[in-house]
Amino acid sequence: MKQRSFLQNQPFDDVVMVECVPSVVVFPEYEVGHCYQEIVQIKNKSKYSTLIRITRPKTKFFKIQRLDEKEHKIAPGMSVKVLITFSPDSLLDFDDSIEIVTASKKNVILPLRGRRRMPLLTIPRIIDCGYCVVNGEINHIIECVNKGGVGKFLLLKHFDEETMNPTLLFSSVNEFQEISETILECPPFFISPKHFELQEGEEIPITITYRPETKGLHCVTIFMVFDNQQIFELELRGYAQYPSLELCSISKLSRFDPDNHPSLIQFDNVYPNQISESQSITYLNTTNIVIPYEWKYFDELTEVPIQMKGINLPFSIIPESGEIMPGEKIIFEVTFSPQIVGVYSGFFLLYIFNLPLPNERHPLYLYSRVGLDWFRTSTLNAVQQNDPLKFFVPLSEEKLQIESSSALQSKRNAITKQDISIIGSFMVSHVRVYGSSNTIDVGVNVPLVDFGDVFAGEVVEKKITLYNNSDIEALYRWIPIENETELVVEVSEEKGVIPPRREIDTTIFVTASKAGVFHQIINCEISGINKLPIILKGISKFYGLRLDCAAIDFGIVEAGKKVFIPIQISNPSNVEVAWKLLFSNSNQSDFILDCSPNNEVLLPRESRVVNISLFAEKPCHVREIIQCQDLSGVSQLFISVNAEVQAPLLVLSEYVFELGEIKVNDVVERSFTIKNASFLNVSFSWFVMERYQANSNNNLVIRFKDNESGDIKAYEELDITFQLVAQKPSPKFEALIPCFLQGDKKKYVGMKIKGSII
Repeated sequence: MKQRSFLQNQPFDDVVMVECVPSVVVFPEYEVGHCYQEIVQIKNKSKYSTLIRITRPKTKFFKIQRLDEKEHKIAPGMSVKVLITFSPDSLLDFDDSIEIVTASKKNVILPLRGRRRMPLLTIPRIIDCGYCVVNGEINHIIECVNKGGVGKFLLLKHFDEETMNPTLLFSSVNEFQEISETILECPPFFISPKHFELQEGEEIPITITYRPETKGLHCVTIFMVFDNQQIFELELRGYAQYPSLELCSISKLSRFDPDNHPSLIQFDNVYPNQISESQSITYLNTTNIVIPYEWKYFDELTEVPIQMKGINLPFSIIPESGEIMPGEKIIFEVTFSPQIVGVYSGFFLLYIFNLPLPNERHPLYLYSRVGLDWFRTSTLNAVQQNDPLKFFVPLSEEKLQIESSSALQSKRNAITKQDISIIGSFMVSHVRVYGSSNTIDVGVNVPLVDFGDVFAGEVVEKKITLYNNSDIEALYRWIPIENETELVVEVSEEKGVIPPRREIDTTIFVTASKAGVFHQIINCEISGINKLPIILKGISKFYGLRLDCAAIDFGIVEAGKKVFIPIQISNPSNVEVAWKLLFSNSNQSDFILDCSPNNEVLLPRESRVVNISLFAEKPCHVREIIQCQDLSGVSQLFISVNAEVQAPLLVLSEYVFELGEIKVNDVVERSFTIKNASFLNVSFSWFVMERYQANSNNNLVIRFKDNESGDIKAYEELDITFQLVAQKPSPKFEALIPCFLQGDKKKYVGMKIKGSII
């Protein structure tokens, strides 16, 4: 009745009297178990006051409450506040509304919404882990990015919409923390993490581990539950295979039947160190997985199969190890290169590794467990019987033999039938190899080479001929002489090849380092097998030292002066020579003969200039012999030395001049002659003073008009004039005037002047 009367009293039929701010109430972010509130203003936008009545929300998740104290009319332009409370019980979308009834017949509807932004994950619905080996393991990682709103996510093996409530799965934070690090196990798939939370733009790696125990296709469906109750199905796929390498061809066989052929590679006869023509075998990877492999070699001399890297074996296979891609065919080149003469037989065993060891369901289980005794017996019989097929049976029968042998061995070792998932290596195939080697016949036309007489240091050559009587080419190499000898041996070609049934010429060069008889053996290695000895003999002689002169003449030498004359000593040979100069004047005191250097070593074809020096204190005659001695004792040379040692000698025609009485200021002039009485060129210089002091007083001055100093040749004469000026009276005076020779004040000649001044 009240509502009908309220509506009947609405005088404004077509006027919307109020408006809501905001016009729509939206809660964008919310969690279960929390309350969220929003205030709405209801404003009177008409010109009239009005009462309002607010209807209740239709659902239990929204509640309203007026915030004004008394419910009275709302004046024009005024407003009241209403509190909207939102209490979600899930993360789904929520829709509701309230109606504001006024004096007008046009009521206002206020929508109430819960609109949480939905998460959006970049994860495919079908996840293909690819191919994996049985009992192996591969990890497939997916980078999962959240391009939507925040969310929590849970992976489940099973999900039933009727019995399982998604909301309850995310109800406890503690439960989330407990299960966040667990793994969802859906054999053969294992997914981690099982539970995670992502904000907008965050990413997380999801790892799917594929661990199959049986071969074939594996498909598993799991469920991804969002915290907003979205459910998605994810399909996991993987394909498991046993590793399989198939021998599909052997070279030189136009038609290869793997069931009947004994997988034998037989090589033609070769010589030691000869490399045979390679033969190829082809294997096919029949699976879709990458198979790492390695070849090992086994024969009657080895205890266990050996790796070939770095080992010199008669047989080789290339490549020795690697990976075979899915569906790939790979060709292996097999060669035979024995080092010594003999018969060779062995096996190349093909191993695959880093894969699970075969269990009893594995097709290669029995083959991988075959003992090595069968292989050892096979190779031993082939070598002893010189027949590669001896004791070898076709491949199909061989398999049966291997299986029965392996079965017995398994029984002895009490091998159980439990699965083996240990990672390791095992044999999957084998190839037999067989070959033989004969010796090489190589000789020389002259096993003894006589060089006769040779000079030491000279290179002498002789030619020899090597011939090859074999049907294959022969490799030869001259072996260097290990011990130090006085004979240097070289050959024109240190190594090379002699064609079949052909011969080649080789030149041998020898150089003797000293005189004497030489006898030397050199060896030529043939294909790394035989050594061909050759004897070298002869007699070596020396050239000896050489001098550029046989006599040294110093001529006229001035006493007290040291003079030098160079000579040249040469070594014309091709060997080094030590020499020394010896003098016979070691006990002489009149003169000294010396040289620099006086001993040394001359290299081949080298010369040395030696300075011979002479020194004498006083005049004498020099007659001497110098001995140039070769320290090896092969030769010695002699040099004669001659010299005439003289002192400079000047002779005056008059030594004493009697002037008598002279007056003060008189000038007296006298002349005399000097003569060089030696074979030396002599320089002279008269001692001159402006005032010659005869005593303590300056009585007179002596001057030379000409030839006061100069040079005078051997036995040459010069006229000399001097003047005397009297300055003070002196009853008697004597003046001694020296003439210095050769610029040496210790060597001089003089004259005396006597008289009186009045």
